[in-house]
Amino acid sequence: MPDGCEIVVIGAGGHGKVIVRALQESGASVVAILDDDPALWGQEFSGVPITGPIESSTTHVSLSAVLAVGDNATRKALSERLDREWLTVIHPNANVDPTAVLGPGTVVLSGAIVQPDAQIGSHAIINTGASVDHDCVVGDFVHVAPGARLAGEVSVGEGAFLGIGSSVVPNIDIGAWTTVGAGAAVVNHLAERIVAVGVPAKPTTRTDSANPPSTNLPVGPSPGDGGKGSPRDPNQAEHLTSDADLTALPETLEEAAAKEEAAAKEQASEPANDDQPPRIYLSPPHMSLRERELLLDAFDSNWIAPLGPHVDAFEKEFAEKVGAREAVALSSGTAALHLSLILAGVQQGDDVLTSSLTFAATANAITYVGAKPVFIDSDRETWNMDPELLGEELEASAKRGKLPKAVVIVDLYGQCADYDRIAKICRFYDVPLIEDAAEALGATYRGKSAGTFGSFGVFSFNGNKIITTSGGGMLVTDQKELADKARFLATQARDPAPHYQHSEIGYNYRMSNLLAAVGRGQLAELDSRVNQRRANFEYYSQALGDVPGIRFMPEISGGRSTRWLTCLLVDPDKFGATTEEIRLAHERENIESRPLWKPMHMQPVFAQCPMRGGTVSEQLFEKGLCLPSGSSLSRDERQRVVEVLLAAGNRRTTPVDREEKVATSVQAR
Repeated sequence: MPDGCEIVVIGAGGHGKVIVRALQESGASVVAILDDDPALWGQEFSGVPITGPIESSTTHVSLSAVLAVGDNATRKALSERLDREWLTVIHPNANVDPTAVLGPGTVVLSGAIVQPDAQIGSHAIINTGASVDHDCVVGDFVHVAPGARLAGEVSVGEGAFLGIGSSVVPNIDIGAWTTVGAGAAVVNHLAERIVAVGVPAKPTTRTDSANPPSTNLPVGPSPGDGGKGSPRDPNQAEHLTSDADLTALPETLEEAAAKEEAAAKEQASEPANDDQPPRIYLSPPHMSLRERELLLDAFDSNWIAPLGPHVDAFEKEFAEKVGAREAVALSSGTAALHLSLILAGVQQGDDVLTSSLTFAATANAITYVGAKPVFIDSDRETWNMDPELLGEELEASAKRGKLPKAVVIVDLYGQCADYDRIAKICRFYDVPLIEDAAEALGATYRGKSAGTFGSFGVFSFNGNKIITTSGGGMLVTDQKELADKARFLATQARDPAPHYQHSEIGYNYRMSNLLAAVGRGQLAELDSRVNQRRANFEYYSQALGDVPGIRFMPEISGGRSTRWLTCLLVDPDKFGATTEEIRLAHERENIESRPLWKPMHMQPVFAQCPMRGGTVSEQLFEKGLCLPSGSSLSRDERQRVVEVLLAAGNRRTTPVDREEKVATSVQAR
């Protein structure tokens, strides 16, 4: 699209505003917006007047035109009603491979990615941050909502809608006019004209409303359109026809959410058509209506970049929640670890002590700065880093004349480490303490929140965490200058100059305003989510605690674990089955359980790194198992998990008695 190109935009709703902005940022000149609502005529948006009805586009035949309507069916109807050529729009911040094919009228918005040999039809919307991978075929009038991801060779039929943050695995076919709910994961083919929600996505209803409307039907707000169908005015449509029948408007977001939730619950309580019981996931996301409201508020404000009011508010609210002075919202917990190491002064060739029993991101981040991980074993009381071994390693390092530049402690599975001893040891040797609390948001030790025991605290909002932003992280510190430096580095280290100037190497690590909006909604539910996960642990421990060969992860004295994941140890000689046999038994019944983290010193990539101790973490890995622990886990689902586990060891239980025992225990607490 050449600079200065004069364009008329059809549609003055929320999506129309987004398109006007995209065109202006592309260097185009938008001369008019057309809409069928007379009340809007004479108004303007971003300096562009709303001049008259849609039919007046015939007076602008010499200008390029963009059909800026979020609703797929109405876009189809209007494109048939208006006989003219349509402009294809690619935002300058989008990444479209030269081999990709885009049909007329298609719009690719900021941050979207279209990979090689993808074929996208006419009047499709590839929204902010969406991704269409190689060799995908996307039909006409499809809307791929913000953050949605299509893997390679996916086929999407005409008019389909893929909700915010949804994902589709490779080689999947999605039928025409099908709706995929926000955050859904599509792993099987979907037929035409259905609504599919959940992880994995499963059909909840078959809808006739997905049929393309006639040309005199109203335009309603599509999910995630951010227009006049937002929670601020949920029943108002975009005005594109003057004689609209309002009874044909789509349901409000609240009604849609309620239907999705009811359908999901109904689906969870009934076997699937193929007699396979519903999947029980280890730790799935748990969303509420508040996230939708805040997310659409972000769309309405047009703040979708890695800055904005929701980012500021999320940082402030998070810092207050954990008791830190400063919080910096980032793209991942790994990014927060990386920046904390840089800010701690860790450089090429330095040593960094860290837990061996952890997820690989902890050790990976150390290598990002060119440092060498030195692994420390766990203790049996907390499963976190052994303070005695930490002291031994620091003493040996001091004698060698080379102290580590930092100690990274991991709060494992929702539980704080023994910071009475660990913090004292680090202070004695004057080595900065970085707390990897990615798994422990909401946990406390001696009344103090996880993530606040060191110079830096690191949190993760990955999809499996106790709260999620789909992907994201947070860095907390009590030093404002360090927080400011983290923000500077996370935004490509751009100097305060009128032009783009950089005196340091920076990173693209900031969280978007959209994800921060989701995080704010999730953070409001944190206490409830912690209580629900602790209730899961109570159930499991009461149901299995007296079974020979079963032992649960202990809770540190003076601490309160979130029980992010309920973890246990299995003695196969006493129980009658190994953890792998239990895991496979669960898998056969469509239940996801998982071994504990494989220690880093046992990983091929870190096999040459120094290790102090090792036997405890190795034994925990050999005998440890994580049970499904989601905060939306139902009573029946927990009972299924227990029954399959006991059957693997040829044992029996009485679920009713167990449930009554658990209820009594939870009430007593």
